[in-house]
Amino acid sequence: MDVLSIGTLGIDEIIVKEKTSGCMLGGSLAYISIGVGKFKIENHIIGIVGNDFSQRNMEILKDNNVNLEYLETDKNKKSFYWCAKYSDNMETRETLTTNVNVMENYIPNMDELSKEKIKILVLGSVDPDLQLHLLKKLRIKPTFIITDTIEFWIKSKKSKVLEVIKNSDLICLSLEEVTQLIKDDNINDIKMSCTELSKIGPKYIIVKDGSNGSYLYSSVDDDINYVKTLKLNNVIDTTGAGDTYIAGITSYLNDVEIITKNDILEAMNYGTALATICIEGIGISSLLLVTTEQIYKRIENLRGCEIDEKKSINKCV
Repeated sequence: MDVLSIGTLGIDEIIVKEKTSGCMLGGSLAYISIGVGKFKIENHIIGIVGNDFSQRNMEILKDNNVNLEYLETDKNKKSFYWCAKYSDNMETRETLTTNVNVMENYIPNMDELSKEKIKILVLGSVDPDLQLHLLKKLRIKPTFIITDTIEFWIKSKKSKVLEVIKNSDLICLSLEEVTQLIKDDNINDIKMSCTELSKIGPKYIIVKDGSNGSYLYSSVDDDINYVKTLKLNNVIDTTGAGDTYIAGITSYLNDVEIITKNDILEAMNYGTALATICIEGIGISSLLLVTTEQIYKRIENLRGCEIDEKKSINKCV
C-alpha cells in the first residue's frame, strides 16, 4: 500500500464575508485524500462517517482516487460537523459549532489493516489517541510517517501529541504550534525550537508561517532551510490549507525510494502549490475543480519566484 491516511471526515459549513458555503464535504481527511488523489495516487483512508454523509460525497472521494475500503459508516449517528466564520480580512476565524458526533469514542477496526505494509502513513489532524492507536496496531512499521496536529490537541493532550511526534519521521507545525510545544524563555528562534523538538524523535520538522512561507529543519545536519510561497491577490478561504499542504508533500515523496532533505524541500513546493490552489475557493471547491496539469503549472510558477533571502519576503505575483 502506497499511502494510508487518518483524520476527520464529515461536513463543513464555512461563512466568508457573509456568504455561506452550505453543508459540504470537509474534514482534514477529505483535503488530504483528495489532494493526494489529484496526483493519480490511490490513497487508502481510515475514518468514520454518519447517516447524513451523502452518496454524492462518497462518489467525490472515489472519483479522486480515494480508496474507501477502511471507511466505516455509523447509521445511528451523524457525521462530524464543523462550522466557522472568517473575518472580512481573513486574519481571524471563529469556530461557531463543532459536533464530533460519530468521532466520539471512535476506535478504528484494524483487524485486516494491521497486516499491511505501508509506504507513507499520514497522521492527519485528529485526536492523538487515534493516531497512537493506529501506530500501535500496525505490525509492520510504515516506511515514512508524516504527522500533523492543531493547537487544540496540543493544549488538551500535549503529552499524547509528543508521543506521536516521537514516532514520526516528519512533522508539520505552524509557528504558533511550535511555540506551544517548546515553552522555554531561553529558546527564541525557529532553529533553536526545532533543534529542541528534534530531541524527541523526528528527523525532519516543517514549520509553516502562512503567507511568509515555510521552513524545513533537518536533524541530520542540524540545519534549517527556507521555502518560499506564492503571493495571492484573491484568498477566499484558508480552510484545509495545512491539510492540502501535507497532501502535496505526500504525493511527491510517494515516488521517492530513499527520502532525503532535498526530497522534502522539493516536496514542499508541491505542498505549497496545492495549498495556494485550495485557498482560492471556499472549502474544498477549488481542489475539486483543479486538474493535475494545472497543479504542475502552479509548481513551475512557484519555482520561478524571485525571493529576498534577507527578509524572506516573496516577490512572486
